Amino acid sequence: MADGAYGADAYNPVEKTGLLAIDVRTAVDPTHSAADAALDRAAFMTDILDEEATEIRWANDTTPAVHAQQAVVVTRDVSANLDRAEDRGLTAAQQTRAARIRARSDRARTEVVRAIDDTIRTAPETADLSRLRTSRDALQRETGPRPAT
Repeated sequence: MADGAYGADAYNPVEKTGLLAIDVRTAVDPTHSAADAALDRAAFMTDILDEEATEIRWANDTTPAVHAQQAVVVTRDVSANLDRAEDRGLTAAQQTRAARIRARSDRARTEVVRAIDDTIRTAPETADLSRLRTSRDALQRETGPRPAT
């Protein structure tokens, strides 16, 4: 069921289940608003984005380009959920939470870009550098200028 709701390859089965649990809570708990659910998803996805930077840097990982592409999808999903929440009119507490999540997401994206840059610098010539660069560039369009390295 989680694959149907969150079919993007950016999410592993455990992450999809976590996202689905957020949706289920919203469906069964009348005190949990759609804006709360969107913020919960954005926060959870930001945790996933944090993890992508670590996975890109793993020395024994042969798929940093895959993790970089996943980070692009997750970044867009975080932004979409924050936008969806903000479109619903947030309470003051929700506005504060949304700002915290957005700041965390920005930091996570910056860290993913750094991880990609580090990987490009140290990758063997056989690595798929063009996919890494494409993902990095997409993330930079989301976050602004590239950090100094």
